[in-house]
Amino acid sequence: MCPVRQSSVNGSPGNGGAALPGAFRFRLAASRDLPHYVDLLPPGLKLAPSVRRRLPEIWTTLLESEARTFPFIEDIECDHPANIVGFGLSVFVTDAFADDLIGTPRAVEESRGARIR
Repeated sequence: MCPVRQSSVNGSPGNGGAALPGAFRFRLAASRDLPHYVDLLPPGLKLAPSVRRRLPEIWTTLLESEARTFPFIEDIECDHPANIVGFGLSVFVTDAFADDLIGTPRAVEESRGARIR
């Protein structure tokens, strides 16, 4: 992980003149970033080990789809992959998929978690 540094930028609106930590930017995900996202997932996320191992492959499929937004936040003062500090993923699904997911609450199973259309 990249060490936290203080930016020399002072007087920005809302920071009361205090030094700002780091320098961050938003950009869209690239395939080389995906394996590093697994380490950013919260420990409480309950996924089958087989699904967790396949996440980069699943995310690659989503990245190639137009039905998603897949940005991440990077610390521009660090080298890749230590610069990756957070990510988000939004996907568009069919009404039937959403109804099935809402209507059948359960832990993510391999058969459901790895199913991407």
